Amino acid sequence: MKKARVLVIGGGHIQLPLIEEGVKLGFEVFVVDDREGIIEPELAERIQSVPFNRHDKKSIIEYASTHAFDGIVSAGSDRSIKLMAECAAQCGISTYVSEASAALPLDKLRMAALLRAADLPAPRYDFVESYAQAISLAEALGYPVVVKPVDGTGQEGVGAAADPEQLKSVVKSALNASVKSRAIIQEFVEGVEYSLSGFIYRGQIAPFIASYRGSPSRTEAGFGVALTKQYPTDLPVEFLGQLRADMETALQKMGVDTAPFFAQVIVTSSHANQYRIIEVMPRIGGGEEARFVRAATGFNLAKATLLAALGREFDVADLIDAEGSKAVLLKFITTGNGVLKSISGLDEARLLEGVREIKVYPRIGDTVTSLNDSNDRAGYLMTVGETAEETERASALAAAKVVLEVEATANG
Repeated sequence: MKKARVLVIGGGHIQLPLIEEGVKLGFEVFVVDDREGIIEPELAERIQSVPFNRHDKKSIIEYASTHAFDGIVSAGSDRSIKLMAECAAQCGISTYVSEASAALPLDKLRMAALLRAADLPAPRYDFVESYAQAISLAEALGYPVVVKPVDGTGQEGVGAAADPEQLKSVVKSALNASVKSRAIIQEFVEGVEYSLSGFIYRGQIAPFIASYRGSPSRTEAGFGVALTKQYPTDLPVEFLGQLRADMETALQKMGVDTAPFFAQVIVTSSHANQYRIIEVMPRIGGGEEARFVRAATGFNLAKATLLAALGREFDVADLIDAEGSKAVLLKFITTGNGVLKSISGLDEARLLEGVREIKVYPRIGDTVTSLNDSNDRAGYLMTVGETAEETERASALAAAKVVLEVEATANG
């Protein structure tokens, strides 16, 4: 049987589970990324490097059109998924989502309108093109408000404002981060934030997990960026069933039949309709979601995504190929501004009971920055156990051993 040839857009830590799984499956894996040394040498020897910028649509399409790929895939970024779908359509290559469906998460106005048209609870919002328009809309919605680029991704340009003075700076950031120079002003929803993730296969979701999502408050830098994820939650079973049904409805309305998905919701009460769906995306989430889902459920999300991209039939139950954990805690590592001078304590921390994975993204000598958006996270620590308390204890012990020494720069 001929080996499947798969093109992966991006070679960073977000796409790494797809690359690793493709190699395990015996596929010919081609990785588009021009950043040097981002893939470990042992794995790099088993793939084909395509040294283009991972955002260079023209070069990627030209390359894909002449290399007879069986499938194309990516993860973690709405822009990468849109590029993946465009490339597949223009080159006649299989993937798991259409151009129209992939474009929706990058058009937050259309996405919010779709949710509301499907009678799904979404925050009140509207778009603006200037500070003057933003002032009027914020007053109508009532402070505080959330401001985000209408076509943004990765929390870039996202902020919150409690008064007109704060609104001025966050609107400027959002407009600057928007390709269309438009921003959304959205009501701020008080409540507990959750991530929803899993896989939809032929219109039905399995698996489905909900996790607590911890992020900086609206007054802190990095507002909206996930810094912790914790599974399981204490949400009632009936309510989880409602959220699952809502995700199926949203994905079906988006035209998504078989795909990974990731969503964010804010729950203001455990009762029905006391929550808001912030966004729904047909992709593996950027916050180590494939590894998190695998730890919690044993489901191989990366493998499912690859098979879906190739258009292959499979039994979802067959992709539960590991034992899930009763409790999982994922904490992201952050740093200050400067140059990473040393990393210590990783080996000691990995030996601790309950520690499943630790990864530092930058290498010694790399420039690192304090948290502003999701790209500034410097790594993660994942712990597992019988209870949430066990995972928290293991995480604290491991975090105490891991030290990233950063030498501040003149601008830091």
